[in-house]
Amino acid sequence: MAQAEQQLTKVARALLRATESGKIKWRPGDGTVFQYSAGDSSAVIRSRDEDGVQPYVFELFDDQGVAVESLMTRWFNTPDAPWEEGGEPADWNETLEDLYHAARRNALNIDRVIGSLLKSLNADEGDDPPF
Repeated sequence: MAQAEQQLTKVARALLRATESGKIKWRPGDGTVFQYSAGDSSAVIRSRDEDGVQPYVFELFDDQGVAVESLMTRWFNTPDAPWEEGGEPADWNETLEDLYHAARRNALNIDRVIGSLLKSLNADEGDDPPF
C-alpha cells in the first residue's frame, strides 16, 4: 500500500471509530454523500454511482473546499473497471464500506427513527411487533 493510501485508510478508520462511538456528527449531502467537517478540513464518503453500494469514494478537502486526496474501493485484477468485484479487494475496501454505512446511519439519524417507530408500536400494542 502506498503512503497516501495508508494515510487515508488511517484517517478513514479514525473517523469510523469516532462515528461508532458517537463522538462526531456527519451531515447528509446530495443523495448518497455524507460529510464531516472539523476545523479547516472536511471528509466526504459517498457512493460513486449514487446507488448506495460500492464503489465508495472517500475524499479529503481543505478549508477552501478543494479536494486534496481521495481513495476509492477497488479490485486489483480488473484494471479496466477497478470498481467491479471479482478480483483481489484493496486493503481499504472494508474500511470504506463500514465508514459509508456508519456515516449514513449517523447523518440520517437512523437509530433515532427506528427507536421512535418501535416505541410507538410498543405503546400501541403493549408488546413487540409480530415480525
